[in-house]
Amino acid sequence: MKKHIQNIALILSFFFCGALSACASETVLDIPKKDALLSLKKGDISFITGARPARMTEISKIDATAPFYAALLLEEYDKDDERTALLLQEALKSPVTRDAAIKKLSALGQNTAGTRPDAAAPSDTAAANPGNIAAGQSAVGQKDYNEALRKFQLALDDEDEFFLLDKDLLGDLGKAFQYAAAAQKGIPARTGAALFLNWEKEIRTGNRLWVQTETERNERRYLLLFYAARMMRQTAEYGEAETLFTRALSLAPDSEQTDACIWYILDISFAANAGKTEKTNELIKKYMPLMSDKTYFLDFFEKYTHFLCLNQKWDDIAEIFPYIHRYGGPELLAKYAFIMGNAVELKFLTPEKAAAALDLPFLEKSGGKFGGGYAQTQPEDFYQIAYDSDSITGNDISSFYYTASAAKKLGKNPRLKIPVEKGGAAAAKTQKKIQNTGAQADELTKKFLNGFFLFGAGHLAYPYIMENVYTLPIAELRSLAESLAEAERWGESIRLARTYMQRPDYKTSLDDLKTDNLRTADLRICYPFAFSRLVKKYARETGMDEALLYGLIRTESLFIPDIVSRAGAVGLTQLMPETARETAQWLARQGGPDYFTDGSLQLSYPDVNIHLGSIYFQQLKTRMNGDLLALLSYNGGMNRIRRWRNARPALNDALFLESVDYTETREYGRQVLAAAAIYRCLENLNG
Repeated sequence: MKKHIQNIALILSFFFCGALSACASETVLDIPKKDALLSLKKGDISFITGARPARMTEISKIDATAPFYAALLLEEYDKDDERTALLLQEALKSPVTRDAAIKKLSALGQNTAGTRPDAAAPSDTAAANPGNIAAGQSAVGQKDYNEALRKFQLALDDEDEFFLLDKDLLGDLGKAFQYAAAAQKGIPARTGAALFLNWEKEIRTGNRLWVQTETERNERRYLLLFYAARMMRQTAEYGEAETLFTRALSLAPDSEQTDACIWYILDISFAANAGKTEKTNELIKKYMPLMSDKTYFLDFFEKYTHFLCLNQKWDDIAEIFPYIHRYGGPELLAKYAFIMGNAVELKFLTPEKAAAALDLPFLEKSGGKFGGGYAQTQPEDFYQIAYDSDSITGNDISSFYYTASAAKKLGKNPRLKIPVEKGGAAAAKTQKKIQNTGAQADELTKKFLNGFFLFGAGHLAYPYIMENVYTLPIAELRSLAESLAEAERWGESIRLARTYMQRPDYKTSLDDLKTDNLRTADLRICYPFAFSRLVKKYARETGMDEALLYGLIRTESLFIPDIVSRAGAVGLTQLMPETARETAQWLARQGGPDYFTDGSLQLSYPDVNIHLGSIYFQQLKTRMNGDLLALLSYNGGMNRIRRWRNARPALNDALFLESVDYTETREYGRQVLAAAAIYRCLENLNG
């Protein structure tokens, strides 16, 4: 971060000194150029709004790129289309801002003198039936599946070959049949499944002669079976759907499609056999070795694990654990190993079952016993597995909850270890995309994006950055994320960092926690110590754990002070207005500050929100007797959590979390606790 600040300072000093020394006497809109430059840097455009439109060209005296950023600020604050358009016309003169100016002018309905890109020509398929196929595809894009199906059916009456020729179009037709069913009592889904299965039969038996190669035949057959299966699943005809997904699986063209088929087979088995786990367990054991991207299945296992823990089916968890241990990937393994450790600790599993779950190859070699005897199998054996499988990514931190919790059970400190992709085709494709931009284009993009922060428009930069998030080098994106953080755009900074951390070419390392290297820099971006003065102050005053308060704010709002949820929760700690009002009234009665202004609370003010949020959390903690239940109550409601907890007295807090009925509340608890653990690690690095 210090190096980044120094680099920005050098850029600014070079830019300002050069500009000011070369043109000390030059004016822009009747004020000294240096003052115009400093005003724009602060986002102050009052010197522009007071000038005649014809003088907008003078802004380019500040810098050739300055008119573009001034136009954005003018559009945002003054809604002056005339001056905005004139500034954008001036921005066309700079190769750095030209393309962006063209798009903005087009959005304003302005003529860009032949520079507007030509409209994309319709595909051959769409051109063949523009009134129906193109309209149907447009309706699918808008998720208006009933209208899409109506248009597609008109096209089918003319000619069905178009759909078989175009794989994307065939997929759109499948979605239309599938999702229109919900509004039309399932009739379209059954009709669509019959049509797709008839087409599959025609291709399989050679009646569609244009499909000449075996690869083409298998590709089309896969898609037809896959979408027919999804349609049957939509109508709850699970047996037929599972059969079709199994047939499609044998034709899957790649690992991604293989995973998709397996996911549906598992999900159907669970839905069709609610309360019975035998078949689902067998399918898990059968297909676990075939799964490619284990994270693709996390949502299924979240649902299945909840069912098993809620119904205390510990033997089932022990039965599938060896396969998860061997094939499941770090996220899934951490989850199941931690659950197994707790189940063993509470003696929900016999020593024999616990030992059998640990490692089948080892058991075979050691005569069927672990460590010389079943009785020696300890909860720590499973906690160690969870600890060793630790991982944290930019997007999903819930698995780190399990490794951090296992570390606590073992009396160890958690380790932050970001998994590095191995590369392969995806990494090569990304790297090729970066190389194809060319050095000159790359430099133009860098100058364009950095210009937002040089000319007072940093709060408008994020969408433009995200347009380039898969083409710019990681180092440049990291620098932009730091610039967003310095502009106090923490939510955007976090989103940017966790996006580029998922790129296949993200290959930096974090093996030594004592080294503030690139991956620790990325973690600091993802977990900023924003509003640190207020967090420290109110954590100390209320007795709330500081790291937990950071974790709660990050999870609730990504440090966006004025964010409002769909439910009406406001601000950094996402307080509901009535809850905030009651808490503020209580605080005032205790002799604390009165946060009411004319009878209302300014919950978008960080000072007010963090203070009230920390008080409310501590009140929940007192009533619920612990951090975890307080967190779950903060999200899911105190009365509901209390009722569920009282109904499951045999479970400890860790297993109770897995049994909570709301997926959102379970995930919320894990995310806040995991974020708090990360903040503690980063705080330790700070010394």
